[in-house]
Amino acid sequence: MCYKQTVLKVAHVVYLMFLPSIGVGIALGVAWRFVAVGPVRTALQWIASLLFFIPLPLALYLGAYSSGLRLYQQALLSIIGFGVCALMIARLRSRASHMDDQTGLLKRAARWRQTDDEIRKAEMTIGALRAAQRPQGLRRRFALALGAVAMGGLGIYCGWTTVGDYALTHNIVKGTVDDARVIRGTRSPDTYEVFINGRRYNITLDLLSPLTRGDDVEAEVGIASHTIVSIRRNVHRPQAGVGR
Repeated sequence: MCYKQTVLKVAHVVYLMFLPSIGVGIALGVAWRFVAVGPVRTALQWIASLLFFIPLPLALYLGAYSSGLRLYQQALLSIIGFGVCALMIARLRSRASHMDDQTGLLKRAARWRQTDDEIRKAEMTIGALRAAQRPQGLRRRFALALGAVAMGGLGIYCGWTTVGDYALTHNIVKGTVDDARVIRGTRSPDTYEVFINGRRYNITLDLLSPLTRGDDVEAEVGIASHTIVSIRRNVHRPQAGVGR
């Protein structure tokens, strides 16, 4: 139980700090480009990277524990799915084993106010990654195409979950809490389910923890994944706690 309480506290802190950390990271990512080359510029680069990237895996991992982080989790998975899908499609359309070297908007934006040395180091890193790649054979192209379809499907699914559960009108469910259960994963966080009037709904741990069997509740359920995004306890009946 102590472990769950600790996880919930950590998830709550990550939820509160997620957007501010991402925002400050982006701001510093712009600010360091106006600073003269030196230790201050390097320090700002590191701080900006840490503030931007560290919250991302935490949100992905802790989405099953916090209803707020679940929104960020699904949105991130959608962005990752579409982004990787786009990269794979670009790779399929490239000639031989190299991406098209034409300077586009993204490359100009990445090089904005960078020094020649910073650009050279970035190009060396990209060149090393390209050199390590094997030529695209038929099998490799088929694998890329299959991966693009899979990641595109992930982007669509998680994008619909994000919109359907958090942007569209929720279904209202009223009834009595019958039971709950945890679905334990070997390589992922546990997921949780609650039974209201005999029907099963997905739920995050922070919303499930205060509930006990026999509670009279009113829940808002997302229309995309049938996950409870908000729940209010109207009447508390002192019975045995919900099994979790």
